[in-house]
Amino acid sequence: MTVRVTTNVSTSYLFEAGEGNYLGVRKESSEPRPVNNIAASGFSPGTAYIYRLTLRDASGKAVTTDPNALAITGVLDATRMDLSFTTPPLPD
Repeated sequence: MTVRVTTNVSTSYLFEAGEGNYLGVRKESSEPRPVNNIAASGFSPGTAYIYRLTLRDASGKAVTTDPNALAITGVLDATRMDLSFTTPPLPD
């Protein structure tokens, strides 16, 4: 699986994914780039995962997604952010 992250400034990243609250898959790069292609493996077929992504710019400022956070989409409209994916099943 590859996650492509494009930012308006060069960033390094930490990508974590897993089932439930256990984020056992971890990929990290300390080399800042405006586009990061994160190739991650270790996922089981037909399984739902959540992920967290931390991006850090050259000055050290960081932003982290949170699989448990709420996305505020309007004045009174809060929904869960979709920070999940499901791997396809094995072919028959």
